[in-house]
Amino acid sequence: MTIVDRAALRRWARRSLLLAVLLAAPAAYSEVVADSPDEDPGTLLGNYLSGRMARGDHDTVAAADFYSKALAGDPSNEIILEQTFLLEAASAHWDRAIRLANELVKVEPAHRIAQFLLGCDAFKRGDYKEADEHFSAA
Repeated sequence: MTIVDRAALRRWARRSLLLAVLLAAPAAYSEVVADSPDEDPGTLLGNYLSGRMARGDHDTVAAADFYSKALAGDPSNEIILEQTFLLEAASAHWDRAIRLANELVKVEPAHRIAQFLLGCDAFKRGDYKEADEHFSAA
């Protein structure tokens, strides 16, 4: 039986609130822009550069889409993997962000944001032991 430490629970709640605010902040300051084109440019470089431009314009949804396409073209690229994960999380695409977080911690086990998101997911599922492991790694 696990005894819940109230101070630790409060710290976890504050950290969760901070993460939620940090992830929601880009959306609050983003401009409304046109949707990304329906046709895919078809190249890794084109998708990567389009993602960087969209991110620079604070269009996290389009940036996440372009980075996802770039990651499909080079799935072993850790930099694109991390950027795609961060943008999917910032765009509130939680299913995709959790999938990418699982991939990211395989190549970078100490990635704090990925571990934190995986901990939140495990906590939500009621798997408190796994949640504690992820929070400890974060």
